[in-house]
Amino acid sequence: MEENAQTGSNQRCGPRGGHLEGGKQGLVKAKLVGGTRLTRVLLVVGLVLLGSLVAGVGCKRSGGEQDGSTAGAGGTGGSGGEQGGSSGGLTLVTGAPGEGLPTSLPGGLLVLALRTSFDSPDDSFSFRDVISTLDAGGQNLTRYFALSLDDLVWRLSPDGTKVATYREVYDEATGESAGSYHVYDLSAGTVTPLAMPPKVYAFGGDHGFEGRDRFFYWSEDSQTVLYTYIADPDRNIRNGLDFMVSLAIAPVDGSTAVFKDIGYGEPVFAPIPGRGEIIFGGPGSDQTSSDSDIMGNSTLIAYAPGTGEARTVAGIANQASTVAVSYDGRFVAYECADDGADGTSPEYSHDDLSLLDLGSGTISAVDDHTDIPTSIFDRTCWWSPVGDIVAVIINDKTSDGGTVSSVYFYDPAQGRKVAETEVISKYSLLGATWSGDGKAFFATFDTTVYRVNAETGEFAPFYTSDMPKSGLAVSP
Repeated sequence: MEENAQTGSNQRCGPRGGHLEGGKQGLVKAKLVGGTRLTRVLLVVGLVLLGSLVAGVGCKRSGGEQDGSTAGAGGTGGSGGEQGGSSGGLTLVTGAPGEGLPTSLPGGLLVLALRTSFDSPDDSFSFRDVISTLDAGGQNLTRYFALSLDDLVWRLSPDGTKVATYREVYDEATGESAGSYHVYDLSAGTVTPLAMPPKVYAFGGDHGFEGRDRFFYWSEDSQTVLYTYIADPDRNIRNGLDFMVSLAIAPVDGSTAVFKDIGYGEPVFAPIPGRGEIIFGGPGSDQTSSDSDIMGNSTLIAYAPGTGEARTVAGIANQASTVAVSYDGRFVAYECADDGADGTSPEYSHDDLSLLDLGSGTISAVDDHTDIPTSIFDRTCWWSPVGDIVAVIINDKTSDGGTVSSVYFYDPAQGRKVAETEVISKYSLLGATWSGDGKAFFATFDTTVYRVNAETGEFAPFYTSDMPKSGLAVSP
């Protein structure tokens, strides 16, 4: 979805201090922290001798950069059981020893994760992904703290004080990866594994469920993380097409979570702001049929975790692969597989993007791309924090196996596109977010973050890094 893979929540991240719209930057100068004197000497010598090898690794400087060269290897927490687990310390990258981190990220800045070289305990080089910020001009890069090497996806909390991550650790003995969720807390300086359900077959992003950032969100008060999972693969209907989806509501301190079965369907979901509900892709009206190519054979369901009440809000053509709710809770943008009724070649398939008006219950098509029937479309969308404009990113996979990516902006009130870019990149999307004022949209393709004018569709490189991490956000 979500406007915030990126902000990581369905909260309006409006400007605070106006930094992405101009204003001063309250940044902390980065210094070396952690490690022994010998370690530091060896690191300096190593950097001199291996400068030519290391120069091509890490972040390219784009303007004034305020970063610590390395940091001591802090604890990152372990995998939690049902009750969560003990907290580990943050691996600091900014701030003088003893000063720690700010209790929240400075407001109005672009937040991203960048790969950085570290001095590991055995004095060999290693690399970590570091939560960092940039100002409105793509300058003054400041690095704050490192994520675990096993963290795959991250989300910034609505209040800017925490980062939640989805992590996978590979078990050589079993040959499988175990997933878990963790919270990095700036105010407490800790990393805490969140409570896990007694039984998990697959989390939202596992076992073929695409888009891990669409399967966990922050609560509006930044005190809990919501994530979906499949507990038992044998609990399914329609010949295994719809699983029993469960929802975890996990406190950030790692204490006991609430685990609830919310209904049959797919684990893709999104919170509905201000309503105390989530919306997810439910089962079809004919639960014994494997035919998902007829209208009404799949559904969108609203579920209230507080009361356990579920209600069907719409019948849709196919199983929803993405749901994204506007900040004011009026519209739901969703994707589902095209049924080929438009004459699209069966050799290719693509998703249709539609809008559901939650007030009236009406559904309108946004764009089915019938003009390019030889491509496979993989798209996702983000709602503007100001008004009801949705940014849609399209990754068109060409017949020769290549990919070209572009962005367009759609206004539901007008029922039309208001701006569209030319092809931005030949690479797939890594992360996206809106500026706090809704005038600019940021998207990462390959090594470059682009800034797109939401009114004209004009775009330009904003920042370039050798090894960016998936995800973007704007600090509140």
